[in-house]
Amino acid sequence: MTSVSKGGGLSAENLAQQARIREKARESAAQDNARKHNADAERIAADRRADNARRSAKAQGVGRKVDIKA
Repeated sequence: MTSVSKGGGLSAENLAQQARIREKARESAAQDNARKHNADAERIAADRRADNARRSAKAQGVGRKVDIKA
């Protein structure tokens, strides 16, 4: 009687497991990319808010020396 060895061949179970591993890796990479994108977007928004605040302050004359003549 011949025995069938259970090696790491291309069984349906092994292929399914490899597909699950690849899918988890894809999801993880997508989450990392989303995290980086969100951090970039937050930094850009903060820079924009700071620029707007500087422009607003400049327009209102904040920080200028004003001579008060009585």
